[in-house]
Amino acid sequence: MKLIVFVALLGALVFGQASGNEPLNAVADPIDTIFLARDNGEGKPGEETTTFRPNDVPIYCVITLNGYYLADVRMNLVAVRVGGVKPETKVVSASYKTKAGQNRVIFTGRPSGLWERGSYRIDISIDGKKLRSIPFTVVEASDQQSFAPRPLRPKHRGKN
Repeated sequence: MKLIVFVALLGALVFGQASGNEPLNAVADPIDTIFLARDNGEGKPGEETTTFRPNDVPIYCVITLNGYYLADVRMNLVAVRVGGVKPETKVVSASYKTKAGQNRVIFTGRPSGLWERGSYRIDISIDGKKLRSIPFTVVEASDQQSFAPRPLRPKHRGKN
């Protein structure tokens, strides 16, 4: 059985001044947008995608809240169907507590080498409540049809 070692880095970006920094209590779904991206060549998230190549290191998960909440945002990267890895194995977990004036969190996930081909999923929880899951795949670079440009989608609303 192959052992995949992952490292997670995380950060938060501050956008403007907060009009309120209340704890997240009665908000049903505090996520405004969420997407996965590969590196843009400058160490930042590029265009949205859910199909990656083995050498797309790191993979970014960008989460924007619909307000300035004090919240514990958690990302779990799960191997769904990856050769040599037991299905539903959490391969990386990271969390970040937002601070005053923050509404965007960027997580990155990276393997110790290259990504193994297969199906993965990113689960996002806020304050212990799982709110979203985003499936993604890692395919061989020769699978060119997987890399056709994707139009940007409108804001993700509702639960997955």
